[in-house]
Amino acid sequence: MSLRERTFSQEETDAFAAASGDFNPIHVDPVEARRLIGGGTLVHGVHALLWALGAALSDKPRGLRLASVDASFRQPIRVGDRVTWSARPLSADTHVGLSVVAEGRDALSAELVVVPDADDGEQASWPKPGRGECRVRSAEEVATAEGALPPACDVTATRALLPSLGLPPTQIANLMAVSRLVGMECPGRHSLLHRVDLRWESGKGGPAALGYRVERFDSRFSSLRMRVESAGLVGRVEAFLRPGPAVQPTATELRARVRPEEFAGVRGLVVGGSRGLGEVTAKLLGVGGADVRVTYRAGRDEALRICHEIREAGGYAQALVFDVLEERAALEGLAGWSPSQVFYFPTPYISLNETTRFSPRLFRLYCGYYVEGLVRTLDAVLARGPEALTVFYPSTTALDEVLPKALEYASAKGAGEVACRHLEKLHPQVRFRVSRLPRVRTDTTASVLPVEAREAADVMLAELRALRQGPP
Repeated sequence: MSLRERTFSQEETDAFAAASGDFNPIHVDPVEARRLIGGGTLVHGVHALLWALGAALSDKPRGLRLASVDASFRQPIRVGDRVTWSARPLSADTHVGLSVVAEGRDALSAELVVVPDADDGEQASWPKPGRGECRVRSAEEVATAEGALPPACDVTATRALLPSLGLPPTQIANLMAVSRLVGMECPGRHSLLHRVDLRWESGKGGPAALGYRVERFDSRFSSLRMRVESAGLVGRVEAFLRPGPAVQPTATELRARVRPEEFAGVRGLVVGGSRGLGEVTAKLLGVGGADVRVTYRAGRDEALRICHEIREAGGYAQALVFDVLEERAALEGLAGWSPSQVFYFPTPYISLNETTRFSPRLFRLYCGYYVEGLVRTLDAVLARGPEALTVFYPSTTALDEVLPKALEYASAKGAGEVACRHLEKLHPQVRFRVSRLPRVRTDTTASVLPVEAREAADVMLAELRALRQGPP
């Protein structure tokens, strides 16, 4: 594979976590990460930086070290993204500008100064990191945080993972420590690395703690800046205190908003019901007297928790696995049960296209969920023989606006609307309700910046009541 292009695998990301000690779930836990910013596991920012540094310096003589590096992490890199890098000389041969692009998005930019290293043969070693727990800090705790991170880094494993990386061991350990600091210590579990600006007096030195102190915390943007110091190193690190998974109201909390037996007689199949709009829909139906089945693909524990909540609140619900992306998807384990209403919520992570070029790959990804998956779901339901069926299809107000970065997403949702109209004509017993929903507060709309979003329960209760009333 060319040094200028690569794809980071989950195995490589796990290996970097073990070498650095940064086991933040956003990097190593695919089930939890699907509910966080990025919609899946993310490559460590320092991992991407070290790869690009190694690639950019691979054609230069050995015996170099960093005098400084100033890197900004602009967009997350998802595991599986196609990633490329480019470099350009700046004011001198030793001053280099570096850019990393992931799936057309500007992911990382850096300026670095490299100088000759007088002791390229340095063999310092560090204790290997263990697998600790991420600290969970509130905004108030983050604002005044300070401390020292004990030295720990598997430099040998890092060199095996990134064989083109020729930096001195001390500098590798310093950069790995920054990843562990942000991901595990401060901000900790709910973190996102934004920038590192580091300067070295030399590339040498043995194991040393990384001291840190938060200099500034901006509550408007949940951003922080830390001063960091270690042997021969001084600099600043910026990060965001990112939001955790969107927490929806419990079934007991929602019961107060639903009239007793408001949805009695409904046999509701909530496809993709383990989180977000699907989770709220299942709970509203269940506490309103409906007989509910919740499907999941990856979120088994979440789906079981939702069904347990519904039963604890006096309703009835069961969970079953169903993958709309499977070519021969079938609904199993229903024991003669068939739905009267289907609610279709499967979705991938909604990734905006930062370029001006249409992305066929992104469009096909969305269509796999919003068109092909819908058709497979309807086929699976109709195979059970319901005499009459209503299908709720959530579309988007992005179709009513011109949002250049959402062209592929809006086009796929538009194709889904067309599919609904055609399917309704092909199957006279099926009626579709297609609603263009506004931005709703769910995992897929999470952002480190303040954004306006409506509550999922408000939106879906209105939709359920309109569906109950039928066409005007």
